Amino acid sequence: MSVNANTIIDEAARALRDPKKSQRVDSTTWLEIFNRTCRDICTRRKVLEFEAFDDVVLDDRYPYPERLVKARWLRYSGTPTDLATFDFLKEVTNEDKWRRIIESGPVGEPARYFARQGFLQLDVTPATFVAQGLWIAYWGIPVEVATPANQNMPLPDFFRDHVRDGMVIEAKTILGAQVEAERDKRQWLEREMFLADAMEDRSEDERGGFVPASYTSAFEDQV
Repeated sequence: MSVNANTIIDEAARALRDPKKSQRVDSTTWLEIFNRTCRDICTRRKVLEFEAFDDVVLDDRYPYPERLVKARWLRYSGTPTDLATFDFLKEVTNEDKWRRIIESGPVGEPARYFARQGFLQLDVTPATFVAQGLWIAYWGIPVEVATPANQNMPLPDFFRDHVRDGMVIEAKTILGAQVEAERDKRQWLEREMFLADAMEDRSEDERGGFVPASYTSAFEDQV
């Protein structure tokens, strides 16, 4: 994440044969295309991992972080000042099983959760407020770049060419070259599969194979 955003925008403009960004796509539109391309990639692929804390309140339902695409894990602690006390909550994926679990509406300390549309639901309603007692890890979309001259691309550096190529495809669509853009996008998405494999296989385990691992994480104070 050390490549300046303006560098990629300039590369895309040159690829479209408009290096001054004045004849075909203007600078403001290029920035919109840049942010949209980064979001598009991160919506499909597990590129950026984030972590956040949230208060445990007297409710069993907790909204997702705004940038979340997919939750990775959820942890709980009644004494969050000691990170070693956070326990992983088990995710329940079967809805019928979940309904049986929450049927009695118990109160206590959570041990399981279920991913709902727009929020996570705990298996119990906590009886005590705990500041920053929930810890979530998730894959999500990046914060938008507002000043490309002063900000870097929010994706890993080896996505640089992929972001640039995606921007050129988006620009072609805006300029009315739909047929060419659709052809290029099919090839672009095929190449993305190889990048996704590299992203998810970031470390070699002791058996000589690979284990999934995210490239980076950004720590947030709260959800």
